[in-house]
Amino acid sequence: MITIYIILGLILLIVGFRVIMIITAMMEKQYLRHELVPVMVESPVPASPYFTVMKELAAELKFIHCGDFYTEKGKSIVKGNMSTWLSPDHCMLCMINDGKFAGMRTRKTRLITRLTSHSLLETADEAGLVDITDFIKLKLRLNGDLFELNSLHQSRLVLPEMVPLPFSKQNILDQIEAIELERGKRLVDLGWAKFADWNQETIRYTFSGAMKLTAKSSAGARPDLKQQSERINLPRPGDAKFQKRRIDTPPALPKN
Repeated sequence: MITIYIILGLILLIVGFRVIMIITAMMEKQYLRHELVPVMVESPVPASPYFTVMKELAAELKFIHCGDFYTEKGKSIVKGNMSTWLSPDHCMLCMINDGKFAGMRTRKTRLITRLTSHSLLETADEAGLVDITDFIKLKLRLNGDLFELNSLHQSRLVLPEMVPLPFSKQNILDQIEAIELERGKRLVDLGWAKFADWNQETIRYTFSGAMKLTAKSSAGARPDLKQQSERINLPRPGDAKFQKRRIDTPPALPKN
């Protein structure tokens, strides 16, 4: 009898968590533009060791720094910093993100390549929410450093159908916002989101979109997470153990 109550309790817990996710997705306003402000001198949001070390690794990889940004007050519920970099050939955009959400630290680095097929190739070190439009083709390297992410992303670009569209060092934020606007438009066209303002610069998920987002973001629907379960406790950039691991086994620089 006790076992039945435990099972029922677990079911109610899972259902309750999904209901909260659906409600949150429908209520949260997502900014497609005007969410980030350029850092002129120093960001008002303190940076974590992860943010600092990832920027150092980007410099080691000879990436080109395109500017740092922080979340404008009163916009996103995630408050933090973003550092932008381009690969030497300008075909890969690196976005190092560091912030806080509901008092919890969030750390994520994304490598993005625009393709002539009107889609995006993305490689990241943290799962996060999925793109339900399939506009973004995500590959996860859980808790990887920038050397690992760069190596994986480069290996994905060798396929003949992967023809990149280079980024420009100038106006990098405009290019990032153009990607977000395209993603938002696709969500609206599919009926999974609706614009939340007259300028069509913010969106909210519809009920069907929130349902789909919750279903695709759950751990059970993420084979990429299951396949990398051994990497869950891997020290991340900025952690003391990660620094020691890098000294013991330094990652090789990519070949020219």
